Amino acid sequence: MITYEEEDPDLKATYLWHNSRCLHRQTTHRGTLLEMIDRPVWGLTCYMDGVIQSCDIDQDLYHTTLVNSAFRYFFRNSNARVCILGGGEGATAKKVLERTHIAKVDMIEWDRDVLDMFQYKFPTWGKDVWDDERLTVYEEDAFNADRRRRSYHIVIADLFDFTMEESNDWIVFLRRIGRWTKYCLTLYVGTHAPFIRTSDPVLRKIRRALQEIGFKTHLSSVYIPSFHGFAVFLTGVR
Repeated sequence: MITYEEEDPDLKATYLWHNSRCLHRQTTHRGTLLEMIDRPVWGLTCYMDGVIQSCDIDQDLYHTTLVNSAFRYFFRNSNARVCILGGGEGATAKKVLERTHIAKVDMIEWDRDVLDMFQYKFPTWGKDVWDDERLTVYEEDAFNADRRRRSYHIVIADLFDFTMEESNDWIVFLRRIGRWTKYCLTLYVGTHAPFIRTSDPVLRKIRRALQEIGFKTHLSSVYIPSFHGFAVFLTGVR
């Protein structure tokens, strides 16, 4: 048993989880400290560089809300093409492919070590999604992949929290991937705690950037207990 130290960048807090077990720890070839920690009550939890990414007890709630946010404004009945940026645990792809009208899903995940860990060592999140013939995984950096010509009905970005320091880079990136989709672009923009801050300057900046390239924007959120706050999603619709 160990005491695991978790950092919360949003609340500027540190949590100590006693009587935990470390089931996996490695530094990936991308330089990320990847850990799978089994905590009492909460269960299996994925951390990257000490920050929580996904917890078995509520990951289904997070990924269901993310995917529902993307499809809420999409009304085609068949042959939908979807791109997922990030999502290396496979749960976002699993939720997308549960829908019967999906023809193709491309996942762009830059860290092969993350993919391998969730596919072969901890398959709870993605289950059998890796064997679905409609899924193609590209091991590359989404910020470089955006330079290719691609065409999808829906793009889902399940990457990192937006920060003010990086917001200008994100805006350039969003303008590029905005050209990939005819209909919807959904982003995880971060976790807000203890309440949703719709006046957050980063959120307002990203929302305005999507509106400037022709998207009508909609916010959705869900309280994620393991995040100690609300996961906030921004959807742009054409």
